Amino acid sequence: MRRRAPGEQVTPFRRRRHAPALLDLRDRLHEWVRANQAKLQDADPELPVEDRAADCWEPLVAVADVVGGRWPGLARDACRAMTAAAAGDAEFSFGERLLVDLRAVFGEVPALWTAAIIEQLAKLDEAPWADYYGQRITDRGIAKLLRPYGIRSRDVKLNDVVRKGYRREDLYDAWQRYATPSATSATSATEQHRPWSEGYEPVADGSAQELSATEGNLLTSEVAQVAHVADDPPAHDPGWWSR
Repeated sequence: MRRRAPGEQVTPFRRRRHAPALLDLRDRLHEWVRANQAKLQDADPELPVEDRAADCWEPLVAVADVVGGRWPGLARDACRAMTAAAAGDAEFSFGERLLVDLRAVFGEVPALWTAAIIEQLAKLDEAPWADYYGQRITDRGIAKLLRPYGIRSRDVKLNDVVRKGYRREDLYDAWQRYATPSATSATSATEQHRPWSEGYEPVADGSAQELSATEGNLLTSEVAQVAHVADDPPAHDPGWWSR
């Protein structure tokens, strides 16, 4: 699940409208389980995980095996993906902090090399990037923190030189969903060095114009304020009921 973006509409759950169909689904599931109870009791599925994760996933994978078709493979794929995400939960707070700080570092710049990003992240006051697990954050560290948000590095061409980096357009959706004021301290609200992409400078229409090699150096500027995005997730009806 992803946090709702500003302006994104979702259909609210209403018990009086949705409960009848869900209760019918509950009854059908009960009938299916009763009909396949013997198979499920004897099930001993092979699992892609161990220990506590295996205890949690075994019933679901067993059900998928009894259903057959494509479901056994899908269930195991989901198991791998979700347990990997859970293992990375400790990184999520750093991930959100990185997104907020990247928003400050990028400003309106369309693209930056990873080396320039690391240099500017390390200059942010009270940010963890200059001493991230005992050293300045690396390109691999950035990639790991951004991976849960579906963001990957790509080749970035600046001044006819191609290096690995990131494009603003690839970060935008994650910024809208996760770069909230609560994800970090006030770092993004302070005045910092903001690098323009070496070889490019934003112009009035939002595009980029090419600079000379001398002009393409890192410039200083006041960091843009992080946009105020709704911090609280939408209210949820627990949706549990009984007869």
